Amino acid sequence: MQKRKFVWMEQYRQRFEAVLAKFARGGESTEPCAPENAEKYNGHLPESIFYLWDKVGIGVFRDGYFQLCDPDKYRPVLRQAFGNDPDLDPDKTYPIGFSAFGEILAWNEDHRDVRIALVDSFVSCRWLLAPKQNIDPNITLLTSLLLADGASQDPLDENGSPLFPSVRSRLGILERAQIYGFKPILALGGNRTADSLTVYDALPHMSILAQATQLKLMDLKQYPPKLVRMIG
Repeated sequence: MQKRKFVWMEQYRQRFEAVLAKFARGGESTEPCAPENAEKYNGHLPESIFYLWDKVGIGVFRDGYFQLCDPDKYRPVLRQAFGNDPDLDPDKTYPIGFSAFGEILAWNEDHRDVRIALVDSFVSCRWLLAPKQNIDPNITLLTSLLLADGASQDPLDENGSPLFPSVRSRLGILERAQIYGFKPILALGGNRTADSLTVYDALPHMSILAQATQLKLMDLKQYPPKLVRMIG
């Protein structure tokens, strides 16, 4: 992938640096690996994601909590999850990365950042529900990436405790294209406990979750979150 040169406005610089610090690879000496044929995403994704791919590539970050991924590889999951949704067209939506539990962060050409929480069967899209004006798409994407390992991306167990610390300790740090998942999945009666989690290959397990139940579009700005409509 050809290296890009960016001239960022000073007001954005701290945010870019914060994202780079979050996804730093420590002492690794290998060259960052961008998605295959990344230039095909020109005009479809904000410029900042190309900058991030140049600097850190795709793969596992934050002790396995989040992975940056090749959008095309995981787009079939969105086709299964969204179906013929009138607003969220899977052909205009690009997976950017996913959490340790398979929650996908994606970019939609019309509605910007989209969160697909497959374990809990919901989708959120702030821009779809409350469009804003005059905000650079790069800032929208970078803000989402800064929150990529936030507590809201860690499913809670049946007692309301975060699952990631205990499952990482028991099963180890994930490798590229792996996620933690319940066995059996919750939609088929699985238990929401750390002991019920195992390691899966990400793509086939995400596909199973996407087909297991119809997803809900949720407004997360309200408390408790409000159901807007069903997806599809």
